Amino acid sequence: MTSPARILLVSDTLPIDDIGSHIIFRRHLQPLLERGWRLTVLSGAQRPEDCFWEHIQLPRRLWWWPPVRHRFLPSVRLRLRLCAAFLARQLPARNEPCLVLGNLWDNQCLLAAHLAATHCWPMGLFFHDDEIAWCGRSRFLEWKRHVVTTAATRIWSVSDALVAQLPKTLQARCGILRPLPTSRRRTPARWRETYASGPCIGYAGKTYGAFQKLLITLARQLQSVSGSLFVITDPANARLLDQCEPNFFTRPFLPADAALDAVQERCSALLVAYPLDYAGVETAWQALDSSFPSKLPEYSQTGLPLVLIARKATELEHWCLQKPESPFFSSFDTPLLIEHLGNLRQRSYWEQCAAWTRSLAAMEFDPARIQEMFEADLRTMLQNKSFPLDPPYSAISRFPGG
Repeated sequence: MTSPARILLVSDTLPIDDIGSHIIFRRHLQPLLERGWRLTVLSGAQRPEDCFWEHIQLPRRLWWWPPVRHRFLPSVRLRLRLCAAFLARQLPARNEPCLVLGNLWDNQCLLAAHLAATHCWPMGLFFHDDEIAWCGRSRFLEWKRHVVTTAATRIWSVSDALVAQLPKTLQARCGILRPLPTSRRRTPARWRETYASGPCIGYAGKTYGAFQKLLITLARQLQSVSGSLFVITDPANARLLDQCEPNFFTRPFLPADAALDAVQERCSALLVAYPLDYAGVETAWQALDSSFPSKLPEYSQTGLPLVLIARKATELEHWCLQKPESPFFSSFDTPLLIEHLGNLRQRSYWEQCAAWTRSLAAMEFDPARIQEMFEADLRTMLQNKSFPLDPPYSAISRFPGG
């Protein structure tokens, strides 16, 4: 780049040290500042204390603004244009190099599309989850997805299953960008003699009804091989799960790097899983089937063996089918799972599994490689100045029923 380029992130999903898309955004965007990029965040969320970017607060509503109702799309479009007009004097100069980023899960992506068209800037869009499956099909969500994906110059998705949901004319703009693990260098785990007494399987992250059921079932399976389960999760669920099984140990949430340190120190293998059964819980959780688990790239950095569990026909199974040596299981009834857990007590088998994990960390899930793919796309967007054939402004104007 001949001069520093500015990125406008228009989103209430801030690049902060949290979980989910928040921390992925932080890991992608913070290193760019060290390489000459500048970052402005337009958000309705409050400015955090550890803010490393220029923050422009989006007004939620001014006294003269009409109420916005997502079921009445004209009010959405009107609020969008009022907000853009309000921001016109605060945005960077139109003549400087600039590109816009948005998050499809976030309703602010509509404003991102509007600003990109108004200033003729290329737009990048993160497509991490299926919000239509999660929230239920609605006219507003379908319209928003059409408008914003049509407006985007580049769409970064975590899975092929999500890309397949878009029209074929848009799939050419898509690229698979796996969740970015921490860039902090770790010393890969080595065999310890304590592993021979029984496997300790670790997990750090959110738990919920269907996933708690999976954890409890796995803990019972581990009893047959003198194994245990160690989970770092939110305090309420930690207290609940502590009472389930004698070999089930929990600890309340820790920051991402600290949690990874804890499971790497205590455990002999790590769990990456999605529920096998959604019975008795909201069907919305089935939206996870098309997502790619951020735990997989993250846990690969430890060098510990993995235990991969998910239903059939999920994105995780699709990925594992391309790697026949992957320790993937779609059922607790298969004796192969107990065999895998038991074999982790043997040094030769453990080291073989650990070597496979290290190969993932060094190649497909190498943080430097993932980040370079992302930054290369940003540079290409700025250099080519290529815009979608259907400008986002016209797409916003032609919402269904307009």
